[in-house]
Amino acid sequence: MKLKFDKNIKEETIVTVGGNNFVSQNYIEMIKEVHAGNLIEVEFSEKIEQDEINSINAMVKKLNGIKNENNNSSQEDELVDDIDINDIPF
Repeated sequence: MKLKFDKNIKEETIVTVGGNNFVSQNYIEMIKEVHAGNLIEVEFSEKIEQDEINSINAMVKKLNGIKNENNNSSQEDELVDDIDINDIPF
């Protein structure tokens, strides 16, 4: 799954998938993709600032690492717990 990060007219960060706005169903699909071993890819517009890029990349790295962890559910839960909701820019 490829996520594209951009800014709207109000300078708010927006995320699109395949040209469409990211919605809750995309989140569910994204988690399924990660558990199937597929990586989340990201693309940034020139409007996204470096601190946002760093935060998004850190979040995506953690999400992409979920499948690589031992299949022990408690370890997966720990990895997900490490994701701070405040790191998500949308």
